[in-house]
Amino acid sequence: SDYRAVTVGLERRGAGPFDFFASYTYSRTEDDGAFGFDMRPDDRLLPFPAAFGESDWSEGRSDFDVPHRVAVGAEWTLPVASGIRIAGLYRYRSGDPFTPGFRDGVDANGDGSDRNDPAFVDDQVAGIAELLDQRECLREQVGRFAERNACRMPGVHALDLRLGIGLPRFAGIGAELVIDAFNVIESDVGLPDRALYRIDESRELTVDPATGRLVVPLVANPHFGELLQRWGNGRILQIGLRLGY
Repeated sequence: SDYRAVTVGLERRGAGPFDFFASYTYSRTEDDGAFGFDMRPDDRLLPFPAAFGESDWSEGRSDFDVPHRVAVGAEWTLPVASGIRIAGLYRYRSGDPFTPGFRDGVDANGDGSDRNDPAFVDDQVAGIAELLDQRECLREQVGRFAERNACRMPGVHALDLRLGIGLPRFAGIGAELVIDAFNVIESDVGLPDRALYRIDESRELTVDPATGRLVVPLVANPHFGELLQRWGNGRILQIGLRLGY
């Protein structure tokens, strides 16, 4: 794995009732381990020979590549006797990359793995024109097998808020009522539908008389790139009491 990153930040603390910080990270992660997140043994089977064309297909954008990360936080203490604090934290990151291919269970190249087969982006297949209009990552792959992790899910946004209300001191102990709202803004994250094609059930399987190969009729998957499973945490409201000695 090869990871490169640079981070820049800005911070303002302790100079009055308003604190602020912001950071941005640009990074690139590349590797040769096309095994996915759960690392099944058959995911180590590569779909092409070690030298496919002029390069190893497995080497490229990592499944864990997140090129852009942003975090912005601020806290404002109101000039009142109760010591009210209002704070917020916003986060953004690039969406997860994925390889255009087939649904789990379809072993297109017959190598024993039903999840490692990239799709050949054929603009002559019915319905592909619509997907090319919607997905720039596909337009760059027309006429060849899709590169590893050529496409990416939409970016992920999140916003957390906090309200702190100071309470009267008792026996020398300070107290604060804290109300936290997590994921006030939340993006959908989960397992993407990486299947570029589906089998066209309206047509029959045929055999190419010249090569003897089985020809599977394909049609574009209109749900390509949409979520099959959602992994979001949902919105959470938390109320707590903080004591300071």
